[in-house]
Amino acid sequence: MSLAMTTGRCWQGLAASVPGYAPSPDDRTVLVGGHQLDEAERRLLDGPGPTWLTVADVRAGRAGSVLDRVLAHADAVHVHVDLDVHDTSLPPANSYAAPGGLTPGDVRATVLDAVTRLPLASATVASWDPTHDVDDRMRDAALGLLELLGTPAPAL
Repeated sequence: MSLAMTTGRCWQGLAASVPGYAPSPDDRTVLVGGHQLDEAERRLLDGPGPTWLTVADVRAGRAGSVLDRVLAHADAVHVHVDLDVHDTSLPPANSYAAPGGLTPGDVRATVLDAVTRLPLASATVASWDPTHDVDDRMRDAALGLLELLGTPAPAL
């Protein structure tokens, strides 16, 4: 739902109540690692909608070229990470997590790729239910992302 709201596809009234809100244009929007999609989501991402960077794309090293293309006309980046993008080999972030997701290293590398290309305007790390995170590894992955995002100039 975050992507749908960000691109103006849902909750238009609520989003319009935020001062300065404008939907993110599809040509400047990337969904990274989404892997449990319904038919409507697949149709949107297979069409002229936001760019979909699949788990396979990330693992094949295609994130940089996609980010170069999408961010070419932007002056800053917003990073939103739903923690259920991670693979369930970690304790799941929540009840929506599904097998076949990204590793914490995949997520961290992709976020770093984005924030070294453009200044970070804002960030959210979301969708963590601690009752599913039995050994705190998802919490630790989230804290690592927050630390990365809070670093003024990430080192390569």
